[in-house]
Amino acid sequence: MADLIFKIFGYERKNILEILTGFTRGLAVQVTERNLDATVNIKCDNGEKAETVLREMYGNFNDNIYAQADVPIQYALVRMLAESEMTLAVAESLTGGLVTSKLIEFPGASAFLYEGIVAYDNRSKLRRLHVPLSDIEQYGAVSARVSEAMVKGLLENKNISVAVSTTGIAGPGGGSETKPVGLVYISVGTQDEIFTEKNIFKGSREEIREKSANAALFYLYRYLKNNL
Repeated sequence: MADLIFKIFGYERKNILEILTGFTRGLAVQVTERNLDATVNIKCDNGEKAETVLREMYGNFNDNIYAQADVPIQYALVRMLAESEMTLAVAESLTGGLVTSKLIEFPGASAFLYEGIVAYDNRSKLRRLHVPLSDIEQYGAVSARVSEAMVKGLLENKNISVAVSTTGIAGPGGGSETKPVGLVYISVGTQDEIFTEKNIFKGSREEIREKSANAALFYLYRYLKNNL
């Protein structure tokens, strides 16, 4: 009997179960999920069935699978960063240090983590990260433009190989029709390119912040996996 474990980011439990229904009939399946970080455990009665499940899992979830062991996102990322000889910097607004805190939960962070900056106030974004005032005035602090500028500010230090930023509205107040509570921008970049993801997360203030931190770690992991 094969006991397969998959770690998946970006899906709620109900959505994962809907997808699994198509190819796990008759198998013992267990799915747990918290803040979009899910663990899927599937028991297969023979090797042939295990191969089918593996193929279907990667066919359906693809790059959203970040490990085949019961480990959190930050563990998989720390291992990758420690082996890459890259130097990481983090700029956080709504997550308030959660991304950096998760990175240092496991030994090995000193090999790659240069700094973590909580630029919560716009004055910090301006002075510490050199975000252009015109970007904040025209697009707002919660915008793709400012998220990218935060990464650019970190990358002004040529010792930094890769950087990640978060900015968003955690709530419960502060949202609007065009920028609702849960709107979060996350950027990951190097000296050559910067990618930004727009997200709208649901839940309490704590859940939105946790989902945002997990997403920042996952986007960084996915970027490094595809580019190293």
